[in-house]
Amino acid sequence: MGIDIELLEKAISTTLSAIKEQSGNSVHVPVDYYWSIPAESLFGVYVRPAELSIGQVSEDWNWLQEIAEGKKSPTPQAMAWLASILTACAYSLQIPATRDTSSNEGS
Repeated sequence: MGIDIELLEKAISTTLSAIKEQSGNSVHVPVDYYWSIPAESLFGVYVRPAELSIGQVSEDWNWLQEIAEGKKSPTPQAMAWLASILTACAYSLQIPATRDTSSNEGS
């Protein structure tokens, strides 16, 4: 499958614009750590991953901020950081306000 980057960019932009209209310019993310599957195991869905690691939303966000500020150059890894941030935002916008996330509080 080929992914058209311009179409992907438009989908991301359209989605973020809609979220901004609904929720404002910021999303409170009450979690920081998440399970991370090594890239070589991520798409082998018929074999259980031999290992899991832990990723950190705040660390991924710091990397992306440095890219946005021109302090770091974007790399393919930045797409993985974007994915984790988008996943954390989607999770945060969908969880009920009464759900306890204190066992995984973010910064």
